[in-house]
Amino acid sequence: MQKKIPITPLPETGQRGAIAAGLLSRYRGFGKDAHRLLYMTLFGSVGGAFIWFILVLYLKELGYSPVFFGSVVFLQGMSQALVAIPAGRLSDFYGRKKPIIAGSILSLIGTSILIFPLDPFLIFSSALLNGLGVGISVSALSSLLAQRTTTSRRKYLFSLQSISMMIGSALAMLLSGFFPDLFRSWGDPISGYRLVMFIGAFFMFLRAVISFFIKEPEDREVPERGMPKSMQMILKFSIPNIFIGIGAGLVIPFMQLQFNYRFGTTPTGIGMIFALNQILMIFVIVILPKIAERKGTIRTVSSLWAAATILMFLLPESARLSGSILIFTALYLIRAILMNSTGAIASAFRMNIIPDEDKGVADAVAMVSWLMFNSFGAFIGGYLIERSFDLPFYIATLFYGASVISYYAFFHKIDDMPKKAVNKSE
Repeated sequence: MQKKIPITPLPETGQRGAIAAGLLSRYRGFGKDAHRLLYMTLFGSVGGAFIWFILVLYLKELGYSPVFFGSVVFLQGMSQALVAIPAGRLSDFYGRKKPIIAGSILSLIGTSILIFPLDPFLIFSSALLNGLGVGISVSALSSLLAQRTTTSRRKYLFSLQSISMMIGSALAMLLSGFFPDLFRSWGDPISGYRLVMFIGAFFMFLRAVISFFIKEPEDREVPERGMPKSMQMILKFSIPNIFIGIGAGLVIPFMQLQFNYRFGTTPTGIGMIFALNQILMIFVIVILPKIAERKGTIRTVSSLWAAATILMFLLPESARLSGSILIFTALYLIRAILMNSTGAIASAFRMNIIPDEDKGVADAVAMVSWLMFNSFGAFIGGYLIERSFDLPFYIATLFYGASVISYYAFFHKIDDMPKKAVNKSE
């Protein structure tokens, strides 16, 4: 009789190491052009975060009201929305590279304006050019990134893009709050804000340079003329975005002011809170694709959105508790992570559903449906926050709830959760 050789299981630490190595391997092996697009995302997120994170506090320092800032956000969002759909469709027909280059240059000009002494005309001009630049380029960039990998690995590439954004944003948020406070101690906070604008414009310059080196896919599919074949599905994706856009617009552009007005938090302190949010989100983004593969993208996204919606309602209540700044900050961080970490897997799911020849217009419609209503929300939010710190949160909760319900209702039947195998031996 042959002696059985006992099988020794891997130590628990070895098992964990093997799982971690397997997960990290999913994030490797993308081509050079995918890496160029990721570098564009990184530099763009650094430049954008340097400028748009601190701009609301810069304008407050210059004596402008939240209503004025809401108008700036409205103009940028609407200009971006107006060009996004035609630019996205043109990129489907004529290629992705040219709109990416054109949009990067416009964004560079728009951000560079903020370096100089500002008046309302220059501020609105910057918002207009930035909006046009992002609207022209962002759908082409997302579509090109989707074409640089396979369907099964798309979640991981989009997650890697989100991680690049989080790293860049965290670095920028830390420093953008530090410089104004440093210069304030020298009696000149305005110069500190202008230095932040200069650094942001420099990173937008690097982004524009890289855009000239990206390449078009050799096997690009050109769509037929007329209405996209997948328009019904595209419109379904846009409805939850509309609800999120309104809710986010009422609250998110003014969170820096919420911390400043409620608790007297300095720009440096606000920057540290927002940077911590970006850093913590990285860890969630890394593991979410694996969770979505097991549980399904729609179930994963809907569950996290629902939890974030509850926390949105609790935020103003927490501000009235003892030790309120710590509770408010903790709830804000958890809510932001739950809501925003799903962007990559949700985008990958949409790109997997939509055929290649419609990806540009699909991404543009999804962005526009969010942007237009986010712009309206920000415009209204500027008025609301001057009257009540709490009311924007309660109204936003209703719209976030509607987004969860509509997203799950539209897509749960086509979720990408793997089907359980049937045991035929029984």
